Amino acid sequence: MGHAGGRTGCRTRAQVLAVARAAAAEPALAVVGVAAYEGSVSHARTPEALAEVPGFLRTVRAAMSGIADEGLLDTRAGTGEWLVSCGGSIYYDIVARELAHGWGGNGAAPGRQPGLTQNTPNGRPVRLLLRSGAYSSHDDGLYARLAREAPGTPRLAPAIEVWTQVISTPEEGLALLDAGRRDLPFDEGLPVPLAHRPRHAGARDAWARTTTRDAESLSHWRITALNDQHAFLRFPPGSGPRVGDLLALGISHPCTAHDKWQLVPVVDDDYRVVDTARCFF
Repeated sequence: MGHAGGRTGCRTRAQVLAVARAAAAEPALAVVGVAAYEGSVSHARTPEALAEVPGFLRTVRAAMSGIADEGLLDTRAGTGEWLVSCGGSIYYDIVARELAHGWGGNGAAPGRQPGLTQNTPNGRPVRLLLRSGAYSSHDDGLYARLAREAPGTPRLAPAIEVWTQVISTPEEGLALLDAGRRDLPFDEGLPVPLAHRPRHAGARDAWARTTTRDAESLSHWRITALNDQHAFLRFPPGSGPRVGDLLALGISHPCTAHDKWQLVPVVDDDYRVVDTARCFF
């Protein structure tokens, strides 16, 4: 299922049924449920969005009910259950509220368990499958902001930091960092400074053993622009980093961070590399 102006997927009940009938007519295929993507309905939790998203999810429920009513669900499939799947990382709480319950013989009667409900078409339960991917690394931007606006949902910890170095301070109140659009996502907001590790002057490179993570001291530091290989850090005069200092940045939108880093070091609390993670994005 899709929605007007969205990505792929049927827009109407008639289209859903036409696709389901065509799939049911193919011996090599089995109709076992409905998949949808609600994340493109909106990127906010405004009253308008919180009304529009449930409205779209009700069309997903209606599509599943329509397929069941026509007898198109294929009992030859070995899944043992029917599937309804949604894919966003912003509205998973609304998806669970709207679709984890209420799957009866005609798709409307109350079920008995969240996520796997009973008394469903052809005697099989319906499993709600969430395909939310951004939770695995989370962020300090889009998803962090929207999660704070979702009461009762778990508070996830962002797992991605991009460490950069100050390579120039050409003007008062401006520092240039050695990371840019090739290294950092920027489609859903610019990175934010998370931590500062000063460089000690001397014959050999050395950095402070401790890292400043004081939100107050970094609150006036802002990434205002990205070039291909540079980030522009603005700060009040006299309060910024020096050339050679290290700065950790939090990202916004993990999907467009993973595609830039195919092999990522995994570190412990002391920043010792303990593993690597391969990305096949």
